[in-house]
Formats: sequence, C-alpha cells, structure tokens
Amino acid sequence: MQVTVKMPSDIDPERLAEIIAAERAGRCRVFPCLPGDTVWVICPADKTVKAVAVSSFHLFGSRRDTVETFSIEHGQKIFRRWKLNQFGKNIFLTEEDARAALEKRL
Repeated sequence: MQVTVKMPSDIDPERLAEIIAAERAGRCRVFPCLPGDTVWVICPADKTVKAVAVSSFHLFGSRRDTVETFSIEHGQKIFRRWKLNQFGKNIFLTEEDARAALEKRL
C-alpha cells in the first residue's frame, strides 16, 4: 500500500528524516499529553473523578524492558506515578470520557 503525505511547509525535511530514524530505532515516544496538562483520574475507592496535573514523564529500563511512566500532581504533592498504559483505563484526557468510563463500572 502506498500512502501520500503532504509535507508541512514549516518542518525541515532533515528534521523529519531524523524523527523517522529515531522512530525506527525505537528512540521516539509520543506521549498522550504534555507536562502541565490536566488529566482526569478515576478514583475507585470513592467512585469519583478528579482533575490532576501531569508533572512529568519518565522512561525507565533497558531497550528490551522499558517502563514508561508519568507523575501527576494534586496541589503541591505528587499524587501518584502511573504507567502510560493506564490512559483510557483509569486516566483520561477529558472529564466526559472519565465519567463515562466510571458509569460503565457502576
């Protein structure tokens, strides 16, 4: 299958080639949001949804065994560290999606 992609005019072709090479080598990660963004967390103990800020993303491990995590803040404290695979399960980018998921569990 052949795909045609229109090249954005504001991206340097050499930079795009560098990003593609990093992706192929397993060195490129795309995170679901940015540090400072608000995410919505389902809190199973009290069956509520809380808004928290993402503080940072972390990559731990070796090439074969990498664990991707991120930290979220509640006030000035780190609320919890989560694995990225929790997005769409316990953590959501919108309040509506979090509440819908919570309703399915109740």
